Amino acid sequence: MEFLKRQLFFILCGIAAAAGVGLGVWGLQSSKKIEQELNSAKSVYNQLNSLGSNPVNKLHIDAEQERINLVVEDRNAIVDKAIEINRWEPLVPGYFPTCSSDLEEQFQLAYREGISELLDSLNWGSPADRDDIEIMKDEIAKEQRDREFGDAGASLPEFVGPPYSQGMVLTKAGASIDPVARAHMQKAQTIWCYAIDPYVEEEMGKRPPSLQVEREVVNTIGTSKIPSRPVMWRAQVTYWIQADVIRAIKEVNEQAAEEFRTRQKSVAEGERRSPWVGIMPVKDIVSIRVSDYALLDLVPPTGYQPDDAKKMTEASETPGTNFGTFTNLAGDTDYDVIQFSVKLVMDQRDIPRLIEAISKDRFHTLYRMAYSSLPPNRIMQGRIYGEEPVVLVVMDFETIMLADIYRNPDNPLMPAEAAVETGYEYLEIDGE
Repeated sequence: MEFLKRQLFFILCGIAAAAGVGLGVWGLQSSKKIEQELNSAKSVYNQLNSLGSNPVNKLHIDAEQERINLVVEDRNAIVDKAIEINRWEPLVPGYFPTCSSDLEEQFQLAYREGISELLDSLNWGSPADRDDIEIMKDEIAKEQRDREFGDAGASLPEFVGPPYSQGMVLTKAGASIDPVARAHMQKAQTIWCYAIDPYVEEEMGKRPPSLQVEREVVNTIGTSKIPSRPVMWRAQVTYWIQADVIRAIKEVNEQAAEEFRTRQKSVAEGERRSPWVGIMPVKDIVSIRVSDYALLDLVPPTGYQPDDAKKMTEASETPGTNFGTFTNLAGDTDYDVIQFSVKLVMDQRDIPRLIEAISKDRFHTLYRMAYSSLPPNRIMQGRIYGEEPVVLVVMDFETIMLADIYRNPDNPLMPAEAAVETGYEYLEIDGE
């Protein structure tokens, strides 16, 4: 019996040691399993230690107990670090979780301004409009008059030749007299990426706004209608996630702009150009969309079919299930799972750089991606993406929000009503 006790303990301690190694491998997602194994090992240890006879190998027992304590400390350190790097700050400090009426309009205004500032940080723009084209028509007519009658005619460049090449590509000669093409090219030279105004009204047959906006929060500013707390919370969460994506896009585009400026130093001063959309990794923000809270089910939805590149790039809706994702994560008492989809036009070679920028400082995990090539813009009208080939890429991510930060019953950020609406009914409302 004494021999069995000694050997059994070494086996259990080996399990605890293996759990310590596993902690580093599986990280935060495996912390529950590790904690269960540790608790089991500690329970048996306490039973053995409570026996009447003093164990012969007490030094070994104490050493193994110390190892258990170190593993527990390491786990707690991992959780603390996760909380540190995965914390978002509210747009209006102190507004959540109570959503006080004194700060309500302040939050709405901050949200509306915050969404606008996200795109403004990218130096975004749209293709030329009718006014731009009319102005270009007048400019081309003036150039033609100056060449024919004006003293400055000799200083104006004149391109001679057919307007289109044999491959039906607009030539410099054609562009010089085409007001539509010149207006679009001139506009492209002034921006870093294309996007659709987040506050433009959606029209049938036209692209929707690039960013997701909680219209109820914005449209009720200055009115007597009060958006619900779950709606306000959703506005905050979708802003946080979109801000992370925009920050990553800005980072990779600014890196490209700096590299371009460095190359321009070797070009004659009169021929230098400023960074523009044509040299940027991310050229067009088609859409960023965030799902509802994902109390996800492992059962596939009715009619589910595996996505292919064509299906994914034709739609930008975020999936509502974790079926088919390699993580199989679903919200529970430790964290919430939120999925989001990013649809962009960009240089295919820079996709890995963008994924790294999105994921490096957050728990954003890419679980699905597809892209399809876009045909070249031969007539130089509409969105001009530059000389390099581009793709339309759709990237589906999921992220987690730690309950210790956002749903902690002692100090939550998520309003209790939002917790109930998303299925987490253990948070009390009005003392119930």
